[in-house]
Amino acid sequence: MPGDGQVRFDEDPPDAIVMDLDMPVMGGLEAAALIRQAEAAAGRARCAMIAMSSHDDPAIAARLKISRHTVKFHVASILTKLAARSRTEAVTLGVRQGLISL
Repeated sequence: MPGDGQVRFDEDPPDAIVMDLDMPVMGGLEAAALIRQAEAAAGRARCAMIAMSSHDDPAIAARLKISRHTVKFHVASILTKLAARSRTEAVTLGVRQGLISL
């Protein structure tokens, strides 16, 4: 969501969110928690969220407090769903399909 994501979220809730873990104003985990609170307060269904990072699997695992195996599982799942062979191809396909806006 380019621009003011909060306003966009309130006006037109998304079906899915691709969240960068490292954002300049608020971290991705913090933003995800606020999104979940807003969904609950509005009585809306939870949208799918995918956390993205330019970091390697061990750094992502440490940041999310999950195992490296769990990170690998989710990355593999994303690659499969997008029919991508690499993370770079997944991002490219995500942008082309409107799942990610840069």
